[in-house]
Amino acid sequence: MAESLKAGDKVEWDSSQGKVKGTVKKKLTSPMKIKSHKVAASPENPEYLVKSDKTGAEAAHKPGELKKASGDKPAAKKPAPKKPAAKKPAAAKKPAARKPAAKKTAAHK
Repeated sequence: MAESLKAGDKVEWDSSQGKVKGTVKKKLTSPMKIKSHKVAASPENPEYLVKSDKTGAEAAHKPGELKKASGDKPAAKKPAPKKPAAKKPAAAKKPAARKPAAKKTAAHK
């Protein structure tokens, strides 16, 4: 499956944190370093440089670790949230009528 991968393909792979999705940046066919990690790629044993969609981190993966992501199409943009309609000014409310104070009885004095 991975032999048909090319730059721009959406792929997924398993990691210790679960399934990860990303994009193939390029096919590696010669040794290189990614940060401090040595990648032992060769024409006989190529690897793919992929960029994680979630973190943006780049890593090299062997072809057997990658598979095309389901729905290999770029994610459609979500429509912008609708703005709430302008609120009309609230009508002025009349103050509530005050209740007359209760009369104190002889027991409360």
